[in-house]
Amino acid sequence: MKLNLPSMKTNTTSSKPGLLSRSFLTLLLSSIALALWAMPSSACGQLLVTYTNTIGEYTTAGTPVGSGTLVSALTNPFGIAVSGSDIFVASFTANTIGEYTTSGATVNASLISSGLSSPEFIAVSGSDIFVANNGFNEISEYTTSGALVTQAFIPGISNPTGIAISGTIMYVASYGNHTIGEYS
Repeated sequence: MKLNLPSMKTNTTSSKPGLLSRSFLTLLLSSIALALWAMPSSACGQLLVTYTNTIGEYTTAGTPVGSGTLVSALTNPFGIAVSGSDIFVASFTANTIGEYTTSGATVNASLISSGLSSPEFIAVSGSDIFVANNGFNEISEYTTSGALVTQAFIPGISNPTGIAISGTIMYVASYGNHTIGEYS
């Protein structure tokens, strides 16, 4: 599915910027809901969480699945997106997007390693990966096989820190502008 960019709406968030602002939490919860929706049936009812150089796997009740660690030895994982049996992870400090399976196997730890600057959050739609490229203040588009489609798919976003896709609509949180943009 190809997303076009003919229009944008913004919703101003709280006048008090912060990591736990209403817009950030809304976008975060939307991202989690979309990731859960996209999971294969074998992983339904499970949460994948990035923390301290690992991806943890938990039930929606908060109970660890197995040891709770699905993938380890990552470098500052930030964003995570699930598509079918694949997990894509943005590494903020390594400037990479890695690909793993929902069973924890590494497919390609550096699937995308160029054109990134402090990638925070990612979203997958069809065969495309959209990256909130915080250091470049843009959303970049790649294929799920790692090829660059459009470097500045959505340019000029001040500190993009969240991204979610629902149908043909993309939502992007701009920490610098304290807004959520809606792109169709």
